[in-house]
Amino acid sequence: MMERLMSASLEVVVVFCVPLLVFLLMSAGVTTNLAVGKALVALLAVYWYFDFSTVMALMIPIT
Repeated sequence: MMERLMSASLEVVVVFCVPLLVFLLMSAGVTTNLAVGKALVALLAVYWYFDFSTVMALMIPIT
């Protein structure tokens, strides 16, 4: 039970970091489209690596 709770918490943290990553990339001078694309690729890579199970499309904040 505790393992599932920690996994779900990690998923939420990862998803909430996407807008922060977009903001940081844009602050570094990257265009908006490229920043969003890189953030989504990073999100997909993390989801694949950790084998998360939630419906990712419902949790991705619109930036």
